[in-house]
Amino acid sequence: MAKRYYNICNNKNFSKGRSSLLLSATILYTICRLNKFPIFLMDFADLTKINMYKIGLSYIKLVKLLNIQIEIMDPALILQSLLSKFWIFLSNPIIFDSNNK
Repeated sequence: MAKRYYNICNNKNFSKGRSSLLLSATILYTICRLNKFPIFLMDFADLTKINMYKIGLSYIKLVKLLNIQIEIMDPALILQSLLSKFWIFLSNPIIFDSNNK
């Protein structure tokens, strides 16, 4: 599916002015949203070191170009993911040291 979307983007000049990393992140995020994987835009931004708003803007344009209908993500998934990251942060003694001032 990703390869097909990438070819469509190239054929419709969607890739012009965008780095291949930005285009790849946008396509992969779109596929994750279509398949309802609990991976978020900020996760792609962290992994690729690309501004989250650039990926988001590219995502919106890609969805319009491909005429895809994507459901709104359930807020419970977002909260569950953020809370799990928060607990990992708190449980790591190297990151969180209450005696360190």
